[in-house]
Amino acid sequence: MIKDPLLEKIHKNARTGLFTVPKVRGMASDRRFRQELSIQETEYRNLYAAAEELNGGQAAQIGTFAKLRTSMMIRISGDDTSKLAQMMLLGSTMGIVDVTRALKQHPEAPKASKALAEDFLAAQERNVEVLKQYL
Repeated sequence: MIKDPLLEKIHKNARTGLFTVPKVRGMASDRRFRQELSIQETEYRNLYAAAEELNGGQAAQIGTFAKLRTSMMIRISGDDTSKLAQMMLLGSTMGIVDVTRALKQHPEAPKASKALAEDFLAAQERNVEVLKQYL
C-alpha cells in the first residue's frame, strides 16, 4: 500500500543506491573513490530509513530486472574509476530528476516528506559534484 508517493520515490531511489554502491565499491580500485562511496552509502541508508519511518513501514523493493541491469553495467565498467564514477553520476542525476518530478507532482505532500525530499536532493547534488572529480 502506497501511503505517500513522494516518500515512495525517495525510498526507491535510496534503495537503489544501497544496492548499487556496495557493488561499485567492491569493483573500485581507487582508495579515495571507495571512501567516497562509503559516505554515499551512509547517506542512502539514512534517507532510506527516514523515508521508511515516515511512510509507516517498508516499501516495495527493487525489481529483479533493475538489479540485473545494474549488475551488468557494473561488470562492464570493470575497475575503471572513471567509468564507475560516470555510472554513479548518471544514477544520482536520475534520482534528482525522479524526486524533483515527484515534488512537483505532489505539492500536497506533508512538510516532513518535502523536507526529506530536499535532503535527498541536496545529498544527490553533493554526490554529483564529488563524482565529477573522478571522471
